[in-house]
Amino acid sequence: MHRGIPIDIVAKIMGHKDRRELIETYGHLLDEAISQEFLEVKKIL
Repeated sequence: MHRGIPIDIVAKIMGHKDRRELIETYGHLLDEAISQEFLEVKKIL
């Protein structure tokens, strides 16, 4: 995801049955990463 690895592959590696389960478990971390990346882009602009 963050490094270009497809979310379905990450889910399988981590033992989740599908991407939905992965997102339900770790979705808050994704929101945090998006917020951090937004701040970095904002600094550039």
